[in-house]
Amino acid sequence: MEDIQTLYQKNYYRLFLLAKKITKSDEESEDVVSEVFFRFLICKSSIKNVDSYLSWMTKNVSIEFLRRKDKIYLQNQYDISENDLVDNNDPYEEPDKIKAEVLAAIESLPGLRKKVMKLYLAGVNKREISSILNINYQTVKNYRYRSLAQLKEILKPMLSKM
Repeated sequence: MEDIQTLYQKNYYRLFLLAKKITKSDEESEDVVSEVFFRFLICKSSIKNVDSYLSWMTKNVSIEFLRRKDKIYLQNQYDISENDLVDNNDPYEEPDKIKAEVLAAIESLPGLRKKVMKLYLAGVNKREISSILNINYQTVKNYRYRSLAQLKEILKPMLSKM
């Protein structure tokens, strides 16, 4: 795999144009491309088709940016505070601990199943995962199903406390 700087220089303009087509903003497009490469760095070892991953992730992150922008617009338009949008009766007292346990459980999954789950949790759909990892679509579905079942078993003690 190419080093990250070469990869960034090679793909930046293409990804920027894709993001701009969706966000209609130079500034947001730059933010999108930065976020895409950040996410890429997190799971680069599990990605086989880098170009496909970067394109799909750029599309997904651009849409996330638009959703966040709409949320901020609604807050400003109707004078809604962040607290009004969040349920303060969250039964989970320690979300960081829960997140750490879930991530540790994902790390314990075998090979490709771990890669499939990491990509799925990063917002990549099953067809895209199939393309990125160069595996059959049905295999992605099976791995995701089996991984979720295994995660449920691993996390059963934590889930029973909730």
